[in-house]
This record gives sequence, structure tokens and C-alpha cells, in this order.
Amino acid sequence: MKILYLISYYDIGDGASRGLYTQIQCDRTMADHFVLCHRMGQVEPDLRIEEIGDGNNICYLLKEEGFDVVHYFKARNSDLFSKVIHLLKRNAVHIPVITTVCQRPSYHSLLLTPFEIRNSSHFVFIDKASYNDPFVRFISEDFKTQIYLASTDFFIEETESVGFTSPKDGKPVVFGRGSTMGKCPKNMFDVFDKIKVDNKKFYISGLPAGDNWVKEMAKGRPDVITCDKLPLDRWIKLCASFDVFLYQLPENSYASIDGTLGLAMLMRKPVVYYGPAAAKERFVHGENGFVANTYEEIIMYATLLGNNEKLRREIGEKARESIIRQFSLAERTKKFRKVYDTVHIRRTVTVPLLYRMIYVKRCYKEFVKRNLNIFPYGKGFFRSKYGYK
Repeated sequence: MKILYLISYYDIGDGASRGLYTQIQCDRTMADHFVLCHRMGQVEPDLRIEEIGDGNNICYLLKEEGFDVVHYFKARNSDLFSKVIHLLKRNAVHIPVITTVCQRPSYHSLLLTPFEIRNSSHFVFIDKASYNDPFVRFISEDFKTQIYLASTDFFIEETESVGFTSPKDGKPVVFGRGSTMGKCPKNMFDVFDKIKVDNKKFYISGLPAGDNWVKEMAKGRPDVITCDKLPLDRWIKLCASFDVFLYQLPENSYASIDGTLGLAMLMRKPVVYYGPAAAKERFVHGENGFVANTYEEIIMYATLLGNNEKLRREIGEKARESIIRQFSLAERTKKFRKVYDTVHIRRTVTVPLLYRMIYVKRCYKEFVKRNLNIFPYGKGFFRSKYGYK
């Protein structure tokens, strides 16, 4: 089986990109791959990936590779999906399209477009909160599946040797977090300052290069260290130094159960979590982590963990055990294999008029861009392989 993956933006520090990369590792037992993206930053050296450019030469790729399925990772907005689908139709290439929704379906302006809905043969939602989102209730259960993009098995051995830090001789208790800029809440410095631990530090990883408000607030503070986006191996090394994973997110943001949070738990890091519903699926409160419902509770649980090394060890061990038990690669592979084997080439869903109206009202800028075709394009198209300019 050959799979053509689509993703609007690919970068090693991006959550959807990491999900796609682990999916490729998962699929290698049964499939070959090629990735098309609208724009890309840093990529893994073993990834077959190109920016789509103006798209004029995609027919060469389609004819040469003979893909069996298109697997679209819906995250950021671009015209990538519509461009590829139109080119498939123009070249009479009839293959099923699977769309993995990498965020809550009702989240801000990242709604599934009516075109994406009409031209997808099956939908995969990456957590229960997304699968049950009432916004897409019109998509029947015959055409959707809930599959966690957990990558646990890839890191079990790599994280086995990660032990607990034991702050002694005046060393601080390290609170750490890793997420994108959009998931940094404005009051996270205030919350950290109120944690009642005498000697503490705060590592904030995942920031974009250059100046931003987080780095500005951290200036002149010896107890706060900021880091830009890190490759996975460097992130694992940094996370290994944390005593507590302080995962406070804005209430109106979106976070799935996967990625950074799951890897921290696999590394035995006790977590204090505050934020959207999806990530709560990982936790049994008070057993393998703490779920805070208020800012005061964040401070309370962080203080409790920061001052109790024995509790940190107990919560951390149970965190790792729960991740290994609940999010296996074998189960993920089994579910995706079933989707690939049973998906059909046909228009699956009729988009209700109300959904179309809400989409245009909420996403009018995207609607205008698509209809006027004013998306900016990346550099070139398949020049490295096919030699076209």
C-alpha cells in the first residue's frame, strides 16, 4: 500500500507534524509514503516530503507513485487539500481520502471546510472530546473513528532509563512545560510565582525563534529559562531534568491527549494539568496526575508535588504505567489498518445548510481566500526529484 499524506505545515516542533511522523512509522509495516505540505520548517531526515508549490506537476507524482489512499492531517488552514483533490479528479485518479482531524472540530476558525467534508471518505478523530463534538454530529458513526495518535511504543525503551531528579545541596525544584506559543497562558508567570516552594525554577520550551511576550516577561529572571522549539531528542533530554510537568493551558485553546503531555508522563514526570477537556482523558485524578479546575488548584497541587519527593515518584511511576497500558502502538495500528481496509471511494456526508452558514460566518476570511484563490504558495514543486522549475 502507498499512502499520500497531506499536511498544511510540517515542522518537527509541531504537534500535528509529530502525529503524522509517528503515523508514518506506524504504517511502515504495511505501506510506503510520500508527504505533501503547503509549507515546512525542519523535517526528519528519513521523511519523503515536498512543498506543493503551484501544484502544476502533481500529475507526475500521481502517475509514478500509484497511491492507494490519501491521508490528510487537518490542522492549520491552507488550500492544500482542495488543490490536491481537484488535481486527482482532473487526472482521473480515484482513491479514497481519509481525514484525521488534529483539533477539536468546533475550534475557532479551524473548522472542517464543507469541501473537506464532502470529499473525505472517512474521518479519524484523535480523542473522545473531538469524536463526540456536537458540531459534527451530522457525520454518522459509519464514517468516523476515534483513534489516539499515541506514540508510546516508540519511546518505551528510550525513556526507561529516565529516572527521578532528587534536588539536594541547594538545587532547585524544576517545574517545566513544553508547548507551542498559542498554548502559553498569559498568567502562567503569576501562577508559578505563587507556588509555595522555596527554591524553584521554571523551564518553558517550544517557543518560536525571535522575540515574543514570553521571552520578554522572562528577561531578568534567573528562575525562568526559555527554550525555542527543540528536536525530539533534545526535548527528551530537557524533560528528563524536570521534577514537575506544569501543563497549564488557556481555557479557550485546544490540546489533545497526545504529544508533549504523553511523553512527559512516559518519562515519569508527575503532571499538574489545567485546560481543555481532551487532555483530561489521560488522567485518573490523584493517581497518575492532578487535574486542576481553578488557578488556585494549580498552585495547590504544584506546591504539594514540589515539596514531596516521595509523592512525585509515586505519581510519576503510575503515570508511566498508565500510558504504556492505555496507548499502545499495536492498538493504534490495528484500528488504522481496519480504516484503510474498509474505506470506500464515495461522497460520504451531506453538509447541512446550517453548518455552511456557520462556516462562512466564522471563517469568512478563509472562505474569501479559497474563492479568490489568494493563498500564498511555497517554493517550487518536486524540484529535488523530478527536476521541474
